[in-house]
Amino acid sequence: MTEHVVINQLGINREHEQRLMTAEKSYFSIDYPKIYREADRLHRHYKTNSPFPNCVIDDFFDASTYKNICHTFPEPDSDIWKTTTSRHSLEKSITKRGALDLKEFLFDERQRRLFMELNSSLFIHFLERLSGIDGLMPDPYFAESGYTMSKTGGTLNIHADFSHHDKTGLERRLNVLIYLNDGWKDEFGGCLKLYDPTLKPVKGISPNGNRLAIFSTSDQSFHGFPDAIKCPDDMVRKSINLYYYTLPRKERAGKRIFFPGDPDFIHTPTQD
Repeated sequence: MTEHVVINQLGINREHEQRLMTAEKSYFSIDYPKIYREADRLHRHYKTNSPFPNCVIDDFFDASTYKNICHTFPEPDSDIWKTTTSRHSLEKSITKRGALDLKEFLFDERQRRLFMELNSSLFIHFLERLSGIDGLMPDPYFAESGYTMSKTGGTLNIHADFSHHDKTGLERRLNVLIYLNDGWKDEFGGCLKLYDPTLKPVKGISPNGNRLAIFSTSDQSFHGFPDAIKCPDDMVRKSINLYYYTLPRKERAGKRIFFPGDPDFIHTPTQD
């Protein structure tokens, strides 16, 4: 007898979809069938959005998972932080490198579990459906990614990100930002701005809690928050920054991070 396998509109075996939906809730639980439907719904919007492909999804995680993600964020005085020294990035701290140049030595069990989820094939499949970029790969070395915080007075000048990974040679294709700022007010600033090739601001993304921002990276994907943050001294602007890659394409030359206001800038990787 021939077994009939019913495939739904997502291309998922119904039995497998049921497993995804009814599996015991983990500390970081994501309803993958739901976000795949969201990716399909937003795909055209993402591809045609200005000034380059991007989209913002609010309330991305369910309340319990979002709360648990917030609990993984390191305290401001944690040893995990390295404050950047470039004049193009003031009052900003990122995850420093650990032993053997591996950031994961600095992560506790819950933090490692979170990043494993966000680097999983399940999550990457969501990004591929949304962006239309096939063959995405995570960065197990977390080059310039991980947890990020900026204090009052913090800025990040307009820039385009580096094009290829120093260690793997893979081409950077997507930026994924998860904002963790509950109670953030517009007057605090810290809005991520996206610019066209003439450096005209086209879009602003406030770093509100449980907001997911995704955009494609290229030599023209200029972004930043050049205006100083004005949040209270007991607050910081918090995010998780992740970057995804593909095999390098011949048409894209390798370029370092580029600040239009400082074309001679030379990037120095963040050390301990």
